[in-house]
Amino acid sequence: MSRETKEIITPNGHKVVMLTYLTGAESELLEDIWLEAVETKEGSNPISRKETIRKGNLKLIEIAVVSVDTSSDNIAGRLRALKNHDYYFAMDELRKLNEPLEGEKKNKTV
Repeated sequence: MSRETKEIITPNGHKVVMLTYLTGAESELLEDIWLEAVETKEGSNPISRKETIRKGNLKLIEIAVVSVDTSSDNIAGRLRALKNHDYYFAMDELRKLNEPLEGEKKNKTV
């Protein structure tokens, strides 16, 4: 099944095509990665926060980016090879996919 995508243009003109949403399963997968550092903090093999964030970012790219400058080859490598401003611009847009909508934040029941 094909999912809806959107195109963003980075400050230096690179075109990044990405999904417009993540599924619940994809969000849970990312949460599992980002929580690894917390869960293993007291364990025998602690994972650094930096490693966890990097691993989560790479998984987010793998899940949500369709192409960079019309190429779907080596997407993570191509995105990470962009200038810093372009990379972080794209990552900011990608991270928004995993944030609840404003209405969801307010209406959450516990």
